[in-house]
Amino acid sequence: MADGHSGGRRPRKGPKRPRGDRGGDRGRRGGRDRGESRGAGPGWLVGMHAVGALLDGTPKRVRALHVWSAHAAKLAERASMLGIPVRREEPDNLGVPPHLAQGIAARIAPYSYVSLEDVIAVPDSGQGLLVALDSVTDTRNLGAILRSAGFFSAQGVVIPKDRAATVTPVTERIARGGAAIVPVAQVTNLARSLATIAEAGWTIVGTALDDTSGSLWDEDLSGPICFVLGAEDKGMRRLVRSRCDRVVSLEPLAPVQSLNVASFATLAMSEVRRQQR
Repeated sequence: MADGHSGGRRPRKGPKRPRGDRGGDRGRRGGRDRGESRGAGPGWLVGMHAVGALLDGTPKRVRALHVWSAHAAKLAERASMLGIPVRREEPDNLGVPPHLAQGIAARIAPYSYVSLEDVIAVPDSGQGLLVALDSVTDTRNLGAILRSAGFFSAQGVVIPKDRAATVTPVTERIARGGAAIVPVAQVTNLARSLATIAEAGWTIVGTALDDTSGSLWDEDLSGPICFVLGAEDKGMRRLVRSRCDRVVSLEPLAPVQSLNVASFATLAMSEVRRQQR
């Protein structure tokens, strides 16, 4: 669910959009994008917010910290107190523009995923929020969704193992701490996993763009909700959609007919938390 599948209802009449007119954030298969090829290489995480969140949440992943700016001095002190080696120099061949690195880079261990069972217990309040992504392949979209998931205190994000973006250093930088706060579960079969989530007491709400979907604003989202967002170019797959209790969309108020998948995710999470309050 991205440009063409995530935001509004498709007009009943009018010219068909050109096949290539999908917007600027189409994902690439395998979770790679142009930004990742330009960004930090595997094992490097940069940026004050991302590194700070990592030190707060999972400091054991940090193998060493490189600091070459006075603005990062407090993070260097925190790392030293945690027993992490601190080097007062910029790493060679980091490959990140200075304004992105912000004078700090952490050499990190690979991201650790959790199991589905770790995230599907309904909170005692009965007001939980889960996010499931069906073949979202853009690492930056994944990072933006994790950032919003952290902001709205989602208890987990569920992604497929195949044909989907994974959590990379670029994802973690875009998430600005969200990846260190919100656990991510990788599953082999998303449709089957959604059935397991439903059995645990969650209402599965899919997001799509068609005439059979209801409006996001009209749905009752006051209970434990698992939102499912589809691929950037094709939306949810048929089997995944069949697991949804309801499917929602947003009516556009202008000629722009859809939203980026991460933008729609943010609106959906906000509406869930608004109703759950």
